[in-house]
Amino acid sequence: QRKVDIVFEKEFREPPVVTVSSIWNLDSGTASVADKLDGFFITNHNKIEGYKQIVEYRDDHQLLKDIRIFQGAEISINGPNGKHPHVGALGLRQHIEPYQSLEETLRAIRDQGAISIANHGFDVTGVGLMSESYKCDLIEGFNSNNYDWYSNIRAQLYAVDKKMYCVAG
Repeated sequence: QRKVDIVFEKEFREPPVVTVSSIWNLDSGTASVADKLDGFFITNHNKIEGYKQIVEYRDDHQLLKDIRIFQGAEISINGPNGKHPHVGALGLRQHIEPYQSLEETLRAIRDQGAISIANHGFDVTGVGLMSESYKCDLIEGFNSNNYDWYSNIRAQLYAVDKKMYCVAG
């Protein structure tokens, strides 16, 4: 039996998030989190250029030198009803053209040996893959930008049902 839990070490009004922009402007709060990171993925929307920028920045800042940075992207696909759901890709080596079908996008991700994620699986705004999320390797079980908590809960329950691993974004 599998169980999905979201656990915070302490109470927050909202979950703590370290973004690229907060790393650009190192303050004491970001520095304390950055000091505990082993690595992270950069996943810009529909492009991979941010990876080179953050690697250059890391190399110029002693605090960040030991953090491994991996290339990824959040790729918009052509979905039903004119919507453009997002598929995450971790470990990319090359850019993948956005606005292809889900199948074409997944094939391009797998051809690079990368991992696919059903981002915002059940987001109410239509940027999730919904019932097609199982086609990806992982599902985003928690997204801090979802408009409601129900979307996250629904994604977590779907993951349990489909025996998928969850990630947070």
